[in-house]
Amino acid sequence: TSAIREAANGAEWAATLTARLGWVVNIIPGVLEAQLSAAGMLSEHPDYPHALCVDQGGGSLEMYSGLTQQVFTCPGGVHALHAQYGQAQAARAYLVGQLQALNWPWAAHDAVLTIGNTTGELLRLMPVPVAGAGRAAAHDFCQRVMAGWVPPSVDGLEDNFIAQLPYRGAMLAALLEVCAVPVFKAARFGLREGVAQVQFIAAKKGL
Repeated sequence: TSAIREAANGAEWAATLTARLGWVVNIIPGVLEAQLSAAGMLSEHPDYPHALCVDQGGGSLEMYSGLTQQVFTCPGGVHALHAQYGQAQAARAYLVGQLQALNWPWAAHDAVLTIGNTTGELLRLMPVPVAGAGRAAAHDFCQRVMAGWVPPSVDGLEDNFIAQLPYRGAMLAALLEVCAVPVFKAARFGLREGVAQVQFIAAKKGL
């Protein structure tokens, strides 16, 4: 996704795969990535049709509003944040600024849905619901993760996943500061399921 979009030889790589495998390889733009990831998340959580869908990868951060159908993408992935800012507090400040500049109706969303195993584990451990006093407790949890604390349940992960934790915490902290929604949930469905859903609907229409 973002790594191939930004690579100088991304188009050449896609053409080589197409030639060798016989499959058409498309490099999708960030906006479409956000929409497809959201389609997957929303299909898993139909009770939250107005959710804010968040997909933080390695290079980019994609967001889709189920309320307004607006899309946002920025270089807010964990590797991009580490390379650009070097420490989680600066990354959090960058993300807060990006979100506030959008001026979306944050509080009108009925949930925040995020994709990813590492982020999902942090959400499982984070105090919920994130309303009232719970929001402060959840933000404190994110601050601990940003400072380098590693939850025991993820201590056995590979070093590269552990290194991502502070920037996952920065993303969640920024969302907590800007998006006053009491429900934060991890989604198992994302981009792949969104693609499958779109293809299924297109095939069904063609019958």
